[in-house]
Amino acid sequence: MGSTQVLWISAQPALPADWPHHPSVWNIEIQPADEAIEALAVADYAVIVLDLPLPGWTAPTLLEAVQRAAPGVPVLVRDPKASL
Repeated sequence: MGSTQVLWISAQPALPADWPHHPSVWNIEIQPADEAIEALAVADYAVIVLDLPLPGWTAPTLLEAVQRAAPGVPVLVRDPKASL
């Protein structure tokens, strides 16, 4: 079984401390928003995580840019300050 490419778009250079352990087959690449959008043009990812908030981006604008750059790729949104 190959690795699963995950693009984690975040203002932070590392996964959040409260993020649970992930399977070893996940290859998580963490990038800031502008670099991540460029990466989507040249790389394939199984899933994209938006770790909000991101400076300079609104959630709808970033989601639209990501979906335009990688149509059909599932996008998960993480915002520790959001409530339902």
